[in-house]
Amino acid sequence: MGEVDYPEPVVVLADGLFPTHSVPLSILTSAGTLICCDGATDKALAAGCTPTLVIGDLDSLQADRESLSGDVIWDNGQENTDLEKAIERCINNGISEVTLLGITGLRDDHTLANLHLLANFSGAIRLKAVTDFFTIIPLSGEKKFEAEAGRRVSLHCLGKSVKITTDGLKYDLHGEMFSGSGHGMSNEATGDSFTVTAENGTVLVFVSHPS
Repeated sequence: MGEVDYPEPVVVLADGLFPTHSVPLSILTSAGTLICCDGATDKALAAGCTPTLVIGDLDSLQADRESLSGDVIWDNGQENTDLEKAIERCINNGISEVTLLGITGLRDDHTLANLHLLANFSGAIRLKAVTDFFTIIPLSGEKKFEAEAGRRVSLHCLGKSVKITTDGLKYDLHGEMFSGSGHGMSNEATGDSFTVTAENGTVLVFVSHPS
């Protein structure tokens, strides 16, 4: 099967807590392509959004499949989650950048698994997740973030220790080794931007929404 053309921006809606904050809602409503994971389809339809693609084992989907205007892909494989299937679909179709919504809330086990997916796939596709509270970006290497003074910034590693250096935070780090702990929680931007450098691994950078 050849690649399918998915207009940008591409958004994947997982079946977690549906967005209520204006930041993720604006991303949802402005999506050029909306890919819904199983039961997230019902939530999207209730909010007046039309899925471009529905993917998963469809065990949670309540909507009539025949009534959906987009494509429906039934994949009941148990070796990966519906969100993983959606991300793999994007990679296989040459999509370079995706925003994930609905990856947190409702079930703690799903939230943790989804954060791991965010980090694990970061080498194959540019990903970010947006919740009602944060934009979450997996980072390997160096990146400058635009964020005005006072925005909350937290850094979190999943498993492997990562060497972290920052510039522009209230409590800057200078080549400190991070592992899966709360060491990098509740920092704060001090100017118009800040920079994070992650060596030998991936760090999840949590940036709060503007107040």
